[in-house]
Amino acid sequence: MLGTYPDVSLAKARERYHEARRLLVDGVDPGAVKQAVSQDFETAAKAWLAHWQTGHSERYVGYVVARLEGDIFPEIGSRPISELTPSNFRDAARKIEQRNAPEIAPAAAPELRADPALRRGQ
Repeated sequence: MLGTYPDVSLAKARERYHEARRLLVDGVDPGAVKQAVSQDFETAAKAWLAHWQTGHSERYVGYVVARLEGDIFPEIGSRPISELTPSNFRDAARKIEQRNAPEIAPAAAPELRADPALRRGQ
């Protein structure tokens, strides 16, 4: 929904309309974007994981899930994705390094960077 008059000006409604059209041209569902903004990181990441796991081995998927559940979700999983910043992801990776698992931090990076839309809340 673009908004109702007089709460939303005609100019603002047009702006929202054009943004939705740009998303559609890029193959992105504007409704899904709006829903994703309100999700916490863990919910959005699990939705991404359900899509991503196709074509990956069960063992690798299990490894990724274990890293997310053991290292990432406890740090940022409950936070709304619209509020997350790059520093939140960096801090999560640093905590992995601080627990003497420096080889896991770079390995977790692909999951943290997996979907830029997850990080931006889009």
